[in-house]
Amino acid sequence: MVAKGLKDYANEKGLKVSDGIAYGVIGGYMVTLKEGYGIKEISVSGAFTDESARKVTEFFQTQGAKKEYRVANFSLMREGIIFEITDTIGTMKVIKAFLEFLPNFLRQNGVLGDGFCTACGNQIEAADASRIVLINGMAHRVHDGCSGSLMERANVEQARHETEEKNLGKGV
Repeated sequence: MVAKGLKDYANEKGLKVSDGIAYGVIGGYMVTLKEGYGIKEISVSGAFTDESARKVTEFFQTQGAKKEYRVANFSLMREGIIFEITDTIGTMKVIKAFLEFLPNFLRQNGVLGDGFCTACGNQIEAADASRIVLINGMAHRVHDGCSGSLMERANVEQARHETEEKNLGKGV
């Protein structure tokens, strides 16, 4: 779902609003925005190396980063990172500041942005055939030939997630 605040921001940034999400390029990174109950979700696709993943994870595990940008939770994978932002009064101001900060932070820490295929990590040249694919509600720019492998990895990850033992609701 994309409510008025995110929709206005998406329009201001030239993002596409479709299928309950807003997506497009902000600061050189493909960004997806959506809302849930009490949260706003920001997904950023990019090609992460082990080193860039370590640096980004360390930063967002600090209390200062969590507090400043209201990051309730984040999940990093090879093809991108998903942030859940606590949605209270003034959240759009926080999101705007966060999306001003985030692209430079990712670039400084070696995360490859929209000019690189999130499936293979190789540069997308102007002459290359590329497409934007939506996987689990997150937009990725990939080479035409790489979209299948990214979808396959996403399906495997989803199946693993569905079969892993959950700790929710377990008593002492």
